[in-house]
Amino acid sequence: MPGREQKNPQNPEQEAQLPHEDRSSQQAQEILAEEPGCGDLYRQGQLAQALKVCESESECQQNGNCFFQDLMYNKGCGVEQDSPRAAGYYSKACSAGTAEACFNLALNIQNGNGIKKDPPRAAAYMLRACETDYDAGCTALGRQYEHGTGVKHDCQTAHSLYQKACDLDNASG
Repeated sequence: MPGREQKNPQNPEQEAQLPHEDRSSQQAQEILAEEPGCGDLYRQGQLAQALKVCESESECQQNGNCFFQDLMYNKGCGVEQDSPRAAGYYSKACSAGTAEACFNLALNIQNGNGIKKDPPRAAAYMLRACETDYDAGCTALGRQYEHGTGVKHDCQTAHSLYQKACDLDNASG
């Protein structure tokens, strides 16, 4: 494999030696694995430290997986509430595949919380959440179809979405 030394043929049990930059990266990952992550700190209520760690973690910077920042800014947990900033983080996290972030972004769009109110766009984000089996997304999208909010009124589609929510163990679906 390019950039990596091969196993010692005299001792096949010996691990391949990583080039210097790979060893440093591996050591950094091991150190980070021992330290509490953004989500751990958030769940422990250490919000100031969580925000510091969240905003420095490469997951958010590189992949857009910023779910805990969006929660903190949306609810004003450990930071001053900033709905537009929360919406930006929700959007990044949704793009990274976090279904709950898609759902929360849809709620913000549906209610005009920090972002322009746009029920059809909210429905699109609810659909994204539902398609990734986020039951609350299916229920909320079902309500939009039931009431014709941002989508064409369609009781049959609403029923199908409620059924999917039930199948995903959401009793309100």
